[in-house]
This record gives sequence, structure tokens and C-alpha cells, in this order.
Amino acid sequence: MTVLRSYRLAHPTEADEALRWFQKSIFSDIPPYFLTHWKTGKRFFYAGDALIAYEETLQHLVVAGEPLVAAGSDASEVFQAFREFARRKKKKICGYYVGRQFTEPHFFKVPLGTSVRIPLQDFDLSSPDAKEVRRALRKGQQHDYTALPIYRKDRADQSRVFGLYRNWKRAKLPFHIRFLLSKPCANNPVESYEEWFVVEKNGECLAFCSLLPYLQDGELGFYVDHLMYDPKRDPHALSFLISFLIEILKEEGVSELNLGLSPFARVGRESLMARLFSLLYQVPFLYRPRGLHAFKKKFAGIEEKEFCFFQNKNNKWLGLADLAWVTLRNPEPR
Repeated sequence: MTVLRSYRLAHPTEADEALRWFQKSIFSDIPPYFLTHWKTGKRFFYAGDALIAYEETLQHLVVAGEPLVAAGSDASEVFQAFREFARRKKKKICGYYVGRQFTEPHFFKVPLGTSVRIPLQDFDLSSPDAKEVRRALRKGQQHDYTALPIYRKDRADQSRVFGLYRNWKRAKLPFHIRFLLSKPCANNPVESYEEWFVVEKNGECLAFCSLLPYLQDGELGFYVDHLMYDPKRDPHALSFLISFLIEILKEEGVSELNLGLSPFARVGRESLMARLFSLLYQVPFLYRPRGLHAFKKKFAGIEEKEFCFFQNKNNKWLGLADLAWVTLRNPEPR
């Protein structure tokens, strides 16, 4: 009966079915970025009361981050079922955006960058480490900036936000990489969980970010999904917005604010792949990871290493090529 039960439960699942399972389940941990997977059209695989988000190439199943595991369950069961699923499809497994705690056997990790999270419960606005936050708030007041939320009922008609997105995209890249510069979408499967904030001056939108919730040891945190500003205007607007969120979320008892991945930062030089990532950090190609990393660091956050992973060392370069491929071809968020 155990075999039959496992066979019945371990299966690829549609996005709407996965979302219904998420909405009725109980969690003590939700990875910071997991809700973004419904926005970017990931596939899902369910087993053992846990969910893996992935994409498929000709040679690999590419796992997007760590699995979402219901309280009382174990991630090892879903990975065991997922390896069997990949074996039946005659494909290898690779993935990205996992932390130090990812210790699944049959995989090895390579540093990919760092994530920056700001612990809000212990954040002291008067401390020396918070001087950039105080400076950004002071500059915002001097420039007469206003930070405010955009409520769900008002998001469909936000031409100012979409105009800001066009300016941001045009200045940052000559072409569109949707994984890096995805357009804010008012209608998506997880819109009820999403929070929008803008910085305005005289009715003009100068900066924007959206937040998605997550859980860390049962404590509520928020992940910064979209983050953009008009590069031809005052760049202090974006710093003011992040600093405003630090202040207001701390007052509301939120545990932490996660600014997301800084690709290729602090990867070391222990392997050939790490040296390649280090070169991409130093020499901008598609975008400027060094500048992004510097921006996130100034808010007195904690840096934690993030990794990509591969099933074996013989296929890691093919796996890396497929990681790059799914990043470049990621569908427009829904």
C-alpha cells in the first residue's frame, strides 16, 4: 500500500492545483522567492506533502530554488520522488538559488552569489550601521518625496508604474531579460499576496517595488520582487523607498526584509566555475551585478551565500548552460 500511495501522490501538477494545495496547507517555512514561481510560469512537482518548482530543457529538469514543504514533512521525500521522475524522463537535475542548509545527497553545490536580508526585529535606526538608511530618509524629506502603497483594486490602471518600467528597462538593457526586469503585473495567480509601493513627487512615479510574503521559522518576512526607478531622475528615490519599508515594516512587527540575490557576489575562486562567476561580477556583460550588490549592501543587511547545484560533476557545464537558457527565456510574468 505504501508503494501505491507514493505512486498516487508523486506527480507533476498544474499551477492552479499547486496553488490550491499551498492555500490549504500549513507551513513553518516558505522560501522567500517561492511565490514568484506562479508569476513566472514555473512547472510544479508534488510528493510527500512538498512542492518543487522547476523548468524543463532537452537535457535537464532545472529546479528553481528550495522546495516548499508543509509543516511536519521532509524535503528528502520530494527530492527522492523527483529524481525518479527525472530518471523516467532520462534527464539530469540541476538547480539554483539554494542556501547553505541545502544538503540533499546526490547533488553538489557551487557558490552563485549572496542574498541580502535585513533582520528588522533587531534593526536599530540610530546605530552607526544604519547611517545609509537615515541618510536616505533625510534625502527623501529634503526632496519632498512621498512613499505610499498601491492597493489591489487600483493596480489595473497604473500607467505611471508601467511608464516607469519602460524607462527603467530602456536605460538598463538594450534588450529584455524577463528574469531580471520583469514587468509588474496587476493580474497574476498570487496577486492577493502581493504588496505594491511607489515613491511619488508632484504626482510623478519615481521608484517602485513589490513585496511577497514568506515565513522563516514561523516568522513573517517580505521578499522584494520588483525593484526599479528612473535612472535619469534622482537615484535617491529608490534608496528612500527601501528605507521607508525598513522603517514601516519594523513598526508592524515584520521579522525581516529580503532584498534577494546578488548574482556572482563573493563566490570565491575555488573552482573554474567560481572563477567564471567572479569574472562576470567584475566585468559587466548583461547587467551590472557589482552595482546591484553595492546597492543592497548599504542597508546594513546580512549577506548569506546562495548556490547553484548539479547532479554530478560530469554534467555541470551542460547544467550551467541550461540554467542560463531558462533564465534568458523565462516567460513574461502572468
